Amino acid sequence: MEREWRERKRLGSFSYASHRQVTNHNGHFSFRDLVRVECGTAPAQIGLCLAGRAAEILVGGHPDPSMVLPLRLGGLKRRWTVAVQQLEGWVNAIEKNQTSGESVLYSELGIDAQNYSAVPVYVGRAPRTHLRIGHPVVAAGRDAEQIFVQVTKLHLAAGKFMFHVALNNPLERSVDVDVWPSFPDVRLVRQHVTLGPGEHRVLV
Repeated sequence: MEREWRERKRLGSFSYASHRQVTNHNGHFSFRDLVRVECGTAPAQIGLCLAGRAAEILVGGHPDPSMVLPLRLGGLKRRWTVAVQQLEGWVNAIEKNQTSGESVLYSELGIDAQNYSAVPVYVGRAPRTHLRIGHPVVAAGRDAEQIFVQVTKLHLAAGKFMFHVALNNPLERSVDVDVWPSFPDVRLVRQHVTLGPGEHRVLV
């Protein structure tokens, strides 16, 4: 269903053509594995309902260098790592030094009391921004939301990195889950895992 929202001050207009695509004046927001795009509660905000998955976002630049596009993420699982991975876009000097020349930036995100997270996209400082955002690793099964899914980026030499993935079952009974990556560069094979009561297991 087509939906349109206009910010009344200086951010211009955004048209919601479908749940798969959002277009602005100078490019496209394209989404993958997304349940819906919704207008946010604040005037200058786009809300994404990720439904326990991840989205890939591509957005063109804006002529105003102070332009920031706020993304509000919903449908998150409190016990799973939430992260943003920037493949293209503006990078500040501190992050450039910390990443030692890596072309892909990765940051874990916090979740508020209502299971939302937020990410600012600096569309005024780059001609193009490309993000992956959501849960880097997801799980399915009756008790999937009860386990902890931790994904940590480990920096190696010469700008290389790998992901450490671990599961923890806090319950007093065994759980069965299927686990797989939603970020392509997390080197994890889709697998079925049985975790005993209180078990912590490193997958990679």
